[in-house]
Amino acid sequence: MAFFDFDSISFGLGATSGVLTTLAVQRVARVIRERNAGRERATVRTYASREADEGYLSALVEYARQQHLLGHKIRLEDILIEPRFIPPSPILEIPNPDEPIENVFQKTPIVHDYPHLHAPYNLKTLSIAEISRGHRRIALIGLQGSGRTTALLTIALWSSGFMEFPPQRDSIVEQLESELDPKKDVPIDTQVLRIRRRIAMARLAEQRIGTDEEYASEAKDPTEKDEEVLIEAPSTFRNSAPIYVHLADIVLDSNEYGRQVDPSEPLIRALQHQTGYVVSRRLVNKTYKLLESGNALILVDGFDDIHVSKRPQAIRWMRALMDFYPDNFFIFAMPTEGYGLLMEAGAVPIYLRPWHKQDMSVSVDKIQRGWNKFSRQAIEYDKSFYETIGDYTQTIKPDGNRLSPFDHTLRTWSIFNGNELQEEDEKQVTFADRVHAYLKDILPVVDDVLPELKRAATVQLDRGFITLENLIDYALFKTETGEDPRLTRTLTQEVMALADTSELQVTEDLDDDARKEREKLSQEVSKEQTKLLERFVKAGILISFRGGRYQFKHKIIASYLAAIDLSDARPEIVYRKYVKPDWEYAMNYLAGMRDVDFLVAEHLDDDLDIRFEKVLKLTNWLKYAPEDVPWRNNLLRYLGNVFASPNQFSVVRERVAAALVSSRDAGARVVFRRGIGTKNPDVRRLCCYALGASRDEGAIDALSQVVMQDPIIDNKIAGQMGLVAMGSEEALLTAIDLFDMASDEAVRRAVTENLAADHEVGYPTLKDMLESESITMRRAALYGTSRVNTPWAWILIDRIFQNDTESFVRLASEVVLRQKFETYFYELHPYPDALEMEWFIFWEQTQKDFGVLAYDTEPEEAFEHAFSKSDKPEIRWLVTGTLGQIGEYAMVDKLYNALRDSDANIRDRAYRSLAEFQEQLGKPIPIPIT
Repeated sequence: MAFFDFDSISFGLGATSGVLTTLAVQRVARVIRERNAGRERATVRTYASREADEGYLSALVEYARQQHLLGHKIRLEDILIEPRFIPPSPILEIPNPDEPIENVFQKTPIVHDYPHLHAPYNLKTLSIAEISRGHRRIALIGLQGSGRTTALLTIALWSSGFMEFPPQRDSIVEQLESELDPKKDVPIDTQVLRIRRRIAMARLAEQRIGTDEEYASEAKDPTEKDEEVLIEAPSTFRNSAPIYVHLADIVLDSNEYGRQVDPSEPLIRALQHQTGYVVSRRLVNKTYKLLESGNALILVDGFDDIHVSKRPQAIRWMRALMDFYPDNFFIFAMPTEGYGLLMEAGAVPIYLRPWHKQDMSVSVDKIQRGWNKFSRQAIEYDKSFYETIGDYTQTIKPDGNRLSPFDHTLRTWSIFNGNELQEEDEKQVTFADRVHAYLKDILPVVDDVLPELKRAATVQLDRGFITLENLIDYALFKTETGEDPRLTRTLTQEVMALADTSELQVTEDLDDDARKEREKLSQEVSKEQTKLLERFVKAGILISFRGGRYQFKHKIIASYLAAIDLSDARPEIVYRKYVKPDWEYAMNYLAGMRDVDFLVAEHLDDDLDIRFEKVLKLTNWLKYAPEDVPWRNNLLRYLGNVFASPNQFSVVRERVAAALVSSRDAGARVVFRRGIGTKNPDVRRLCCYALGASRDEGAIDALSQVVMQDPIIDNKIAGQMGLVAMGSEEALLTAIDLFDMASDEAVRRAVTENLAADHEVGYPTLKDMLESESITMRRAALYGTSRVNTPWAWILIDRIFQNDTESFVRLASEVVLRQKFETYFYELHPYPDALEMEWFIFWEQTQKDFGVLAYDTEPEEAFEHAFSKSDKPEIRWLVTGTLGQIGEYAMVDKLYNALRDSDANIRDRAYRSLAEFQEQLGKPIPIPIT
């Protein structure tokens, strides 16, 4: 045993030091406890809020709340419209004409790059919870301004427990609550839980019939919790830690990784850039552990924000990341074209649902209610004409029709901010006016630096990123190519003036004094541009990414500013930009700033592609072009002829109709009013949907005639849907008056299931229908009520189930309760391989049993036989259509051959499959020569 000499002085110093250290530790611990007590906590303790790095999660939550158009004013959750998602179309099956129509929206045209045709229809969509229960690889598809970034960040907030989506309160909830007896009635939420548990118990009992462990549901009390009785499938998102990254932060062409690169390295470097030094050091091990354990929810944004030349490399990185860490959940935000390579890697495409008119109405109300939080001035309105601010907001809602979420939010903010002109002014407020007012709000001196902003926007669209170096380089490049730079009244312009007079020589040609003078000027310019970049980032106009790279916070803003930079450039300069994919949105805005006839001619002279995309893109220009441009009527006439052509392929008709509706051009209504009276049933059906989406109240009588007289059930459904989509009092009353004239239940359900999206009119109407004396009305109302995502829907349907005297109605209530319950167990699945589809396996075995195919025939050979040699048209139709859905791109030549099939339905399906190929690949497929 060792002994130590006792030193009283050392002991005293040590004791003092220990006491001070203890006090210091206690002080630090107290400060940390106080700080943590004041920190906002997740509303739900999810895996992310428990296990994710606290510093990173806090930074992500703060970023998510500010990364939206009005993020400099108000938190996201205060104005958020819950994102909904359209699932991929179900795999094709041979339709049975004798079966009743189960899905009244099965013929509703859905065109994702021109979404305003299907926007007003209450399509079946998925919530965040629903997409979290299925396949772990998702491509989230939408247009610029559709809210993809907001959707990704909302998923991050929801998965980490910082956001919930409680049902909105309405008059029916308030009425039901007022009827409760607090002494004997349980709350509404408890009633709903009991209904769902009762259904879950019956479901479990059915599943165990005939097994050794039958479930005796009669012995169970639905008020008691039972671990075996699930009322909802667990959410993968709630058991994952969100990791959000923008592809602009993923640097793939760097030598910092070495020869063998783990695809997580670029991801982790990007995350480190988003956080502070301490968090970034701690983040590395945390992230690797999450990825290796399969507990990460990876949200990748910004694919169409990076330069088009960088996108193939980004796709390869995303696929490698999924291959290296397959147990994690991946969501990639993608444009409406070019996501097929992710499908090949197993990703399921889902589509961001465009805002319904109800969403637009709620958005206006939320911004109005939160206005005092982010504005010093009150909303101005004519108080002599409107009694309340609510009355005023009701008048501005209808005019927001057929706008993207970005444009609608910008318009609402502009109106409330007093930027919109009064009615007596002749000049109409334009998109340009709104953007300029928005920029001035976040940067009051925007007019002084507008030339610099335009130049930065041009650099971004040309090169993908804004850097200090390419701001100067690009200015010099513009002079060399003969473009007028017109930059700004700064030192940078002095450099341009020198270059323009050939006084700025190559550095090697200068003597020492001149070289020093140039270097000095270059340093001053660099310092000036650095300050501007810092200023733009601080204002929230630009975002800083790794490697000294910058982009505009919203690419739409960059496109608008870059368009200004071209507004008086020479035609050949404009054409150079026009042929670059990254300038596509800028061309939309440019059409409202200058004559673009020469570009229109270029569009129309180009060879047509399968999707008619070259021509249809011109309808985006119509939104911004002046009314008197000479090409407007010519374009509408051309598209009208394409739409009404007797032998036109159905997918082309749908795309033309959707593009015309999205154009917001009044002249498009003429095309649809004429078409609704044609002999072609497909044209009539599309016109019904288009007139409803356009809110053309002058077509109410025409739609009524379709409902009453058209022999095609699908057209009657479309007529009723069009009337409900218009939303006016006359149109809705007409739809309800026609209700009992419909002999088919699907036509009646077309009314009720569309009304289910309307909180203000639809909800009370459905409640009244449930109390109607008409059996058919009560039954149809049940299907509509089942689409309502509120607690009272469960209660009212269950009351029908318990109390209605008609078995015909009670049976429907039981069916819709089960359907409503099953949505809590929905799982998203990828398309199967062509040779693994159930119908093909069954058909293949049948053909072998009947001797059509030899028993040793390989599946590939059998599939080829089904595609081209089967004597049954329905089989050839099925194979032809399936190829497009699942993306069998190697079969493109065979699809061209199928365009010569003797059956018109097969030819039409082959053309649609080719159009799906073009959408998935993002490359034009030439139209067949006839």
